[in-house]
Amino acid sequence: MSQEKSEKSTLKLRIERLEKNRSGRSLCYVDQEIINQMGLSTGDIIEIRGKKKTTGILVSSMADKGKGVIRIDGIQRLNAGATIGEYVTIKLADVFPAEEVVLTPTRPNIDMKKQAEAIKGKLIDKPVVIGDIVDILGTFVQQDDPDNPMSDIMKMFPFFKGGSRRPTIGTLRLIVENTRPSDKVVRITRNTRIKINKRVAVLNVSGEVVTYDDVGGLTDEIQRIREMVELPLKHPELFHRLNIDPPKGVLLYGPSGTGKTLMAKAVSQESNAYFISINGPEIMSKFYGASEGRLRDIFREAEDNAPSIIFIDEIDSIAPKRGEITGEVERRVVSQLLSLMDGLRGRGEVICIGATNRINSIDQALRRPGRFDREIEFGVPNVKGRKEIFQIHTRGMPMEEDVNLNYYAEITHGFVGADIMAVSREAAMFSLRRILPKINLDEPIPGEIIQELRI
Repeated sequence: MSQEKSEKSTLKLRIERLEKNRSGRSLCYVDQEIINQMGLSTGDIIEIRGKKKTTGILVSSMADKGKGVIRIDGIQRLNAGATIGEYVTIKLADVFPAEEVVLTPTRPNIDMKKQAEAIKGKLIDKPVVIGDIVDILGTFVQQDDPDNPMSDIMKMFPFFKGGSRRPTIGTLRLIVENTRPSDKVVRITRNTRIKINKRVAVLNVSGEVVTYDDVGGLTDEIQRIREMVELPLKHPELFHRLNIDPPKGVLLYGPSGTGKTLMAKAVSQESNAYFISINGPEIMSKFYGASEGRLRDIFREAEDNAPSIIFIDEIDSIAPKRGEITGEVERRVVSQLLSLMDGLRGRGEVICIGATNRINSIDQALRRPGRFDREIEFGVPNVKGRKEIFQIHTRGMPMEEDVNLNYYAEITHGFVGADIMAVSREAAMFSLRRILPKINLDEPIPGEIIQELRI
């Protein structure tokens, strides 16, 4: 494939969200007319350039006709260094077969070396570049599933075939540290050597990869918080033009377990912002002035690393109503927080996000415009939201084919995200209990017994 053809087939497209049940497979959905215009076809491997370079498999999207968009999942957005609403440039990639790929895990995993072949089986025909984060799903959507939106594309690539009967290893996220040939778009083949490092990669301050794809049942809340947080962080010049101060704070409130903390992590990573997370009670100290000093240090660190997000969980514990508290320390901490939010020098480049399940316990002075400018409620998810959350928590599980997530979404009325996670975990523990009589806890567990684990 010539370099001239790649340069002719260059186009700038706006990023939009990809449905969660299509994520984790390097698929890029583009209008068929755009594909024809570029002289490409479904199944071609394209190069995607934002702030960084990544790659993906081109798929036709009839629903996006005339919109000029590309739909990619959260991991691809991180790999491209771009987020929803931003533009990336795509072109036909010059693809080389990978002789060797070196992967680094993002979290500790037992016997990772022994899983190299199983991991390779999941990655056959997958295109990657150095620096990519790759998702390795434990199970695949079944080709004959009537609700499967990818039945056509699954028939085209070997790494989609076989559905959930492929070896299951749980969901892993790995970083492509090196490839041979280097600095090229490479495709993993059956002849590719897969090497896995023992060390664990540190991706960011929070230590984990969280995107909007990991947040279920909160579509409207995601849209609102993006408007409040991403716009001031990325384009403060818009507010300078209007001669107004950008928002300084967003208050997330709702029952425990609805995804407030998860949302803050997703926003920080999707917007490529420096993230500082503190828990309200951690600030408090018995020594005079120490609590206020910690707050000042945190805000100073955020300003030095702008654009940044300060996330204060359980904010009601450090900012209760001053008229209802008797302790001098608590009163001084509230006053210090008010002073710091009024004096944010970074303007739109530092955003403070607070989370609480007791919004009426927070001092009213914090809730006025200029401090926490917006309040976003996180409610109990509906049936559609509960199904999304079930899909997120079970996407790496080796599930039996007769598991009906629609049924579980309907009967879990009133459940929030944390409850659904607990249900999914309990289902996994139940499957573990079935194999306990077959194993000796003092000896390594045979691979065939591990493969019997199904939910």
